[in-house]
Amino acid sequence: MNPDSAIALRHRALVAAPRAEVVALAARLAGRHEVRPHALPQEGLVLLTLEDGVFRDHFHLGELAVATAEVEVAGVRGGACLVGGDREWAEAAAVCDAVVAGRLAGVDEVEQLLATGWDKIGQTASERAAMRAATRVRFAELGEEPPC
Repeated sequence: MNPDSAIALRHRALVAAPRAEVVALAARLAGRHEVRPHALPQEGLVLLTLEDGVFRDHFHLGELAVATAEVEVAGVRGGACLVGGDREWAEAAAVCDAVVAGRLAGVDEVEQLLATGWDKIGQTASERAAMRAATRVRFAELGEEPPC
């Protein structure tokens, strides 16, 4: 697996995990390891740019509030960028990211939290699939039985 893909998947699960659990775990991990900011945590807006599928023109869909954080935990860098502008959550996610990246003490706890996030992602996907299935329309020509 591409290392960048692994990082993106880890971040996706961290964002899906309950905020309070991520923040509490990061606080416990900070008690075990030296945590230093690599860059100042920030909150701000980013412009979401998309590409038109037909003409390949770029257009601006709108702005998103985000929070970013980069930390070093026992010499291992971790980072996070979260939609919603919650700097505390971004810092906590960055700490968890560094612990997993460096396989530091506490990695098992972070991996349990990641599993919770993946469970939430799976549950949300199932709910959305059920909603889509309920809106499916099947067309049949007059006189034909619709396929089941």
